[in-house]
Amino acid sequence: MVLPVWLVPALIAGSTAVSFMGSMNQSANLRKSMLIDRRNAQNRANQLKDIANREASKRLSTLRTLQAASGTQLGTGSNLLQTVETLKQIDKAQFYASQNLRMELDQIDARGSSLLAKEAYSRGTNLLGGVFKTIEGGTDSGLFSKPGEL
Repeated sequence: MVLPVWLVPALIAGSTAVSFMGSMNQSANLRKSMLIDRRNAQNRANQLKDIANREASKRLSTLRTLQAASGTQLGTGSNLLQTVETLKQIDKAQFYASQNLRMELDQIDARGSSLLAKEAYSRGTNLLGGVFKTIEGGTDSGLFSKPGEL
């Protein structure tokens, strides 16, 4: 039994189309994964921020209680310096927490964009290779030859 002339080029073209669609699906999955990673990082940062805020509130409350028990005025001397120092520590902790979030989001973006670029390059080369193999298969089988040539 002789196979139809168009079968090999059609199989190559079909395989190329399936590969291309798989690559498109992979890119969509990478984008979704990046979005989920970003959301998770922001949620973790918000949780840490809430914990830090509760801890800061406790520290300030304890500081105020100790200052009140000492019988000194809040706006004078070492009490004021102690309060200012505590607030500086709280601000510093919040600053570094926000910097950590920003760095993690930047890493997610960089990793994701490089994976997307790699996938796009692979998709393009596979598509071009598939087109050339389809043409080659059609030419070898005689599908793309003029009648009377072979």
